[in-house]
Amino acid sequence: VSCISRMSDGVYDGQFTCKDNNTGNPVLELSFKNGKQQGKRTVYNSKTKDLIQVSNWDNGVANGEEQIYSDGKILCKTEYKNGKKNGKQVCYGAAESRDPTSWGSAYHKIKYFKDDEKTIDVIFDDGKIISGLLTTRHGSLVSQQRFFEGKKDGKIEDFILSPSDGITRIPFAKGEFKSGLPVGNFTYYAKDGKSICAEKTYDNGHPVSGFVNRYSIDGSAYGQVKLVKYESFDLFVMDGNEKVKHGYQYDGKDDVCSSFCKITENTWDSGVIL
Repeated sequence: VSCISRMSDGVYDGQFTCKDNNTGNPVLELSFKNGKQQGKRTVYNSKTKDLIQVSNWDNGVANGEEQIYSDGKILCKTEYKNGKKNGKQVCYGAAESRDPTSWGSAYHKIKYFKDDEKTIDVIFDDGKIISGLLTTRHGSLVSQQRFFEGKKDGKIEDFILSPSDGITRIPFAKGEFKSGLPVGNFTYYAKDGKSICAEKTYDNGHPVSGFVNRYSIDGSAYGQVKLVKYESFDLFVMDGNEKVKHGYQYDGKDDVCSSFCKITENTWDSGVIL
């Protein structure tokens, strides 16, 4: 990639353009004023010339609508004010990436959803979600949550995308929030999407009962441990003072193993030594 820019008094000032040295196609077009981004910023796919992102900037911060594209079609539209999400955000068939190792766009197409399906439809105020539906992705784990008055509110559905085709939906967890607190039953499933790994019942945000089914390394169940008390939202004390932390295990074969489910001779799947 090579870029052409204009400078004044040691800072960028004017047009700034970049192109792919192999294809000659544009990669980036934007403008600066007194060293700060100003006006329209456009990012292209260097191979196809398709749009990737169009955003608007004022005095170095994002202001106005940002558009993200996939294969030449609108993927997400987000309103910004003074550099923060403010107003409506809508994404079609996509999820916001929560994977710290991901790079590139923060939004990725999910094959399971239809191209015109609204998978993110939220209202922001000063960078914070106020209401609506949010779909996120962490590795193969996809989560859908609803918000009301700035808090999680409504049923949640977490599922894993099959590593074989990236489309088949395997249930991972389900539950419900009210005014930001978990209520009622939360159920966690094994990798087959049918066997129950764990279940917790919440009252006013606190788990009051529950259990974890224990599995040997070959996947066969050999017992159950019941919840005694909790120390935090995701740290639980079971019978025998075993402390189990809710988490995910990456085993190299599947992107995500269900919480609590697989146990070796001396280790929970979440990494807590027995």
